Amino acid sequence: MRIILFACAVLLSLSAGVCHGIDFEITDVINIGPVYAGSMLRPVQWSPDGRWIAYFDGNGLRLADTLGVSRAVVKSDFVPMRFRWLGNKEIVVHQRRKASGTESLDRLVTIDIETGDMRVLEEQGNQSSRSALEDGRLFWGLWQTVEGNAYYRVKEQGRTWIEILPREDGKIATADRNHILRAGDDGVYLVRTDFQDSTRISERPTGPYTGHPMSLNRERTHLLFDGTILRLPDDELIALDTISAVRDVYGCELNGGFVSEGMNPVFSEICFVLVCSDVHENESVRVGVFDYSAGQFTILDGIAGLTECHMPEFSPNGRDLTLISNRQLYIVVRNVR
Repeated sequence: MRIILFACAVLLSLSAGVCHGIDFEITDVINIGPVYAGSMLRPVQWSPDGRWIAYFDGNGLRLADTLGVSRAVVKSDFVPMRFRWLGNKEIVVHQRRKASGTESLDRLVTIDIETGDMRVLEEQGNQSSRSALEDGRLFWGLWQTVEGNAYYRVKEQGRTWIEILPREDGKIATADRNHILRAGDDGVYLVRTDFQDSTRISERPTGPYTGHPMSLNRERTHLLFDGTILRLPDDELIALDTISAVRDVYGCELNGGFVSEGMNPVFSEICFVLVCSDVHENESVRVGVFDYSAGQFTILDGIAGLTECHMPEFSPNGRDLTLISNRQLYIVVRNVR
């Protein structure tokens, strides 16, 4: 289903001066079909070249192109927990299968998107039996370094380290050239994945690290985490849920605040989910974007009658977004000027 739309977004400017942010119009909304989100933080992900959109419809991996044409890649009796692209032709997935009672089996597999072939990288029993496997090999998680490489953590014989996955071309991303972000009471650090060196990029205390994703913009001048944008050159904060203009315009209390934020890979913009409630304590969920260079919020509610939108994700070119509405996956196409 395709619906042509023009300039149907709600815009709120927080800047009294001249704005020099991005200007866009929504020109198309494409319905791809049913999508499974489960407990995944990022259930929909674009390939690095922007050609494909990967997602699951239950236990089956599917790909859609930018026109919304979707095809099945492979099905499994394992439930997807997390996944990441390893390039443009291969995906790594953390899967879990329920056995009996509290028992389950976790594994890490790579999937060739052209053939559907799967290769098992790691496999282990359920997480509750870790204490009985102290001398064995354990893995957990699946994340992405600041440089964009997929990694997971391994514990074996009392030692813990980060395992960076090679990309589809076979090139191995070395630990000394990859970094993760960590924050605490003494600031924010860019930490090498072999933990041999770190650089403090902000002296502003952020409190204990909560485990929620943090992301840097392309120029590494702004850091996004927990509904807050930290401007690194001067350590100034933009706390989105404290902006009274948002509450005044939309007439709701920000009981859930801003969640599921993502940094635009090209433009000075983030996407977010806004959770709030009215005076009758009716909760609503809205999806929008915020241009942090111009101080402009754009709420995308009401596009083609979409409601209960969540899980927005920017395309690699920064122009388009995917989002989920009532268990359906959509592409929001924008003309950015």
